[in-house]
Amino acid sequence: MKTREACLFPAGLILLLALVVAPVSALCPDTITYVGFNVDHRSGEAPLTIQFTPVVESTYGTPVVCSWNFGDGTPGQNSNYGPISHTYTAAGSYDVTLMATNTCNPPQQQVRTVPGFITVTAASSPPGGGCAAISPTADFGGVPTNGKAPLNVQFADMSTGAVSWSWNFGDQGVSSQQNPSHTYTQSGLYTVTLTVTGACQDQDTKTRTGFITVTGANGYLTISSSPYGASAYLNEAFIGKTGSIQTKELSPGSYTVRLSLDGYNDNIQTVVITEGQTTQVNPTLTPKTEPTTAVTTAYPGTTGEIAVVSSPSGASVNLDGWDKGKTPTTIQQVKAGTHMITLTLAGYDEYTKTVTVEAGRTIPVTANLVPSSSSGTGTLIISSNPSGANVYLDGAKVGTTPLTVQNVKAGTHNLLLTQQNYGDVSQTVDITGGSDKVVSVEFSGGKRVPGFTAAAAFGALASLALLASFLGRKER
Repeated sequence: MKTREACLFPAGLILLLALVVAPVSALCPDTITYVGFNVDHRSGEAPLTIQFTPVVESTYGTPVVCSWNFGDGTPGQNSNYGPISHTYTAAGSYDVTLMATNTCNPPQQQVRTVPGFITVTAASSPPGGGCAAISPTADFGGVPTNGKAPLNVQFADMSTGAVSWSWNFGDQGVSSQQNPSHTYTQSGLYTVTLTVTGACQDQDTKTRTGFITVTGANGYLTISSSPYGASAYLNEAFIGKTGSIQTKELSPGSYTVRLSLDGYNDNIQTVVITEGQTTQVNPTLTPKTEPTTAVTTAYPGTTGEIAVVSSPSGASVNLDGWDKGKTPTTIQQVKAGTHMITLTLAGYDEYTKTVTVEAGRTIPVTANLVPSSSSGTGTLIISSNPSGANVYLDGAKVGTTPLTVQNVKAGTHNLLLTQQNYGDVSQTVDITGGSDKVVSVEFSGGKRVPGFTAAAAFGALASLALLASFLGRKER
């Protein structure tokens, strides 16, 4: 069955209709058996506009895409809407080529070229000489004409009598296409100019002042802090706590960011949001310290000192909520009375002590920091008697005794030791971060005889009792 169809629809619309009526795959493979085209006329004076209508025959009538070459050196064109018009601007004889491609996979193509199909003669001179073509009139439109950058605008030529086009988009962008598209990347008000040229090389210009309005693209702000948990204010409006604030999309401009956290000085800064850019705010907050006036106004005989050392050293020292540096350190000009001192060090439990300061005296504080049992890793040292026992930690075999297992996560673990000919030994062990745990196992119950089970022992005893009964009757 042969079908003939003109390319009367855009290729995408033809494919959509084919999918609705019947799957294209049901029509494939297909063969294009004929390619040709009709025109409204084949000759005339320049400029000569001709309408071409493609005609394609195929076995099953699958949709096709039509590609044209009009033979005058202009770029080839795809017919998106069936009949297509083309204007020849110079005298001459022109070959016309149509290539039809169907939508099968793989696609099948057929090409038709007609040599010398179009004849164009020079325009007749009007009385008195000169060019007889109609003078061009420039006009154009475009959509959209406003929006945020980057803004893509599709321009449409609405001129008459034009054979060439020259666009100026107002941002140093230019084009010679008839219906170009252009992208504006910066905010601003843009004037667009179109100059068209007619067949007699006369020109006309259309200018639209402030035709395109582009507003600035938004920028982005990320806010964090060290330590986390600070209250964040944007232009004094609370927006959350650091560590949980999502990236903010903001209009370009200046903003004030304030971060506030108990025990730390407020951090205030001005940030500038730029189009399409991400601005980061991530300060390290500074701990509050006692005002220097508290030291200078202390009366003689009413203050003492606290000398603080720790093992290991380097612990942060806090006195009554005020940062006092790191160990070892001596805190001077401390008012007489009771004070709370706290030491913190990563990987160790917090150390807290109440200290009574006496005027004129130095109070020593020595802290042996305890590794945190809930974090870090420890070492497990295992021995057994006899040695050579298989060792299982949390169900996984880790070796035989004597054995040292390093980097064991802090916490409670199940330990199992098995030794041939001895009963298994199972127990739980608690591992503390940064410390060693020693486990010594003594296998008890004596060495087992291979194959000598409880049932065997019972059988042996029964046999002895039977033998004793038999010997007793024999003696009587």
